[in-house]
Amino acid sequence: MMDSQLPPKDVPRDLSASEYFELGKQYKAIGWIGHSRKALQMAMECDDKGNIAQKALTFMKTRLPLKEVPQEAVAANIEGYNNMLTNPKAAKQIWWRLTEEYPDFEWPFSNLASLILNEGDIAEARKLLEQAIQLNPCYINALLHLANCDAIQMDYKNAITYIDRILELEPENEQALAQKQTINKVARLTGQGQDLGD
Repeated sequence: MMDSQLPPKDVPRDLSASEYFELGKQYKAIGWIGHSRKALQMAMECDDKGNIAQKALTFMKTRLPLKEVPQEAVAANIEGYNNMLTNPKAAKQIWWRLTEEYPDFEWPFSNLASLILNEGDIAEARKLLEQAIQLNPCYINALLHLANCDAIQMDYKNAITYIDRILELEPENEQALAQKQTINKVARLTGQGQDLGD
């Protein structure tokens, strides 16, 4: 990414609520969590309990670490993520280290669980995901992965419970809506879909 594509190094002072909200999402996308939090807080201040303020608050609760995390921890988490496909062993080492060094940082728990789930160890993945949810009950990625754990084990009813929790937080979450549709379809095909609801 070239410098011209990066958001400003300092959060501007003269934006609208919706501009601050978009900027907060951009900062999060490049791993500038402190900047993201600040931009989202400014969106809430500008909108004062309006629709944008609600979206900014939801984004903060569901997409950012619940507690302040040092930038080096965020950078290491991103490094793990970038290694996930090409060098999963390195990714796993990074995330294990982060869970030990930063036990209040939910992202590495969820990312590590996702990798371990792909390897087929559902019990270990669930344990890590439950730790992530303990740290941040609104963390959408962990809720999605927990739904996957249950769907793999054909506990479709419980999987839908996690999906519904996400949709309470973010009613238009496309990933959760698609996952719910898939789970309902599979449940019906296996004769377990009668009481799940759509």
